[in-house]
Amino acid sequence: MNGDSNLPPQPPEITRKIFFSRAQIAGMVLIFLLPVLALSGILESRMGQVRSTETGVVIEVEYPAVLRFKKPASLHIIVQNNLDHDIQGFRSNIDRHYLSNFSQLSFIPAVTEVTSGAYSVELTEVEAGESRMITIEFEPEHIGYISGFISFSGSGAGETEVSFRTFVLP
Repeated sequence: MNGDSNLPPQPPEITRKIFFSRAQIAGMVLIFLLPVLALSGILESRMGQVRSTETGVVIEVEYPAVLRFKKPASLHIIVQNNLDHDIQGFRSNIDRHYLSNFSQLSFIPAVTEVTSGAYSVELTEVEAGESRMITIEFEPEHIGYISGFISFSGSGAGETEVSFRTFVLP
């Protein structure tokens, strides 16, 4: 007998296969994708802007297009009267459903009326050539897409509406 007889037999050749479930593959893609998205700035907070000039009154809304959960933000409504006369009782109606997704609401100037569908802020008189601003500060309470609109009306200015959407990241 030689000395090799005390050794166990050689194991059989087995081809190794690596198996990943769909959830594991999705997780690995996400792990590699998140740093790329973060470095590109896609995951950073940023403002969006919508503008309406339909009625001779320029309405510009600067809103948070992307923001982080629980991070304070603000929405600015700029009203510029390009008409040749003053506008009496200019009213902004901010979608209550949109604002129900936020807490710590603060309006400058103050809200004049709250209805089931809107928070209303009235600018008593916007003189010809004058610009006025309404600021709303808030803190997001929900993650995901939040759609909203603001409608505007005033004596001698007609009516208009602008829509926008905010994405709240975790």
